[in-house]
Amino acid sequence: MTTRRYANYRRALELIAAIGEPGSPDAPPKSLRELSEAFLLSRAASMAALEDETDDLATTLTHMTRAGVVGVETATRLWRIILACGPPDGVPSTDFPGHGRGGGTSRGAQAA
Repeated sequence: MTTRRYANYRRALELIAAIGEPGSPDAPPKSLRELSEAFLLSRAASMAALEDETDDLATTLTHMTRAGVVGVETATRLWRIILACGPPDGVPSTDFPGHGRGGGTSRGAQAA
């Protein structure tokens, strides 16, 4: 774990908490917190080792966007910040895959 990863983890938790209180209809799924923690605590050297978690994150954010729980801008911020909790070999481009405009990685980029 690095200072950068931990700072992004704290930012992710703050953004998740701002979406809605636990138990409310707009509350984000618990899995977002769990995925943030999985990226933070991962000892993987690259994002490729976290493929399942990345897919789960994309699916969760896509469902939240389609359900109207979050807008595309918030989903994109969550996408970037949560993945920035993980290994430093790349942070995704501006859009998350569920938005349909890409979502590859950009080497050396930092979270928004």
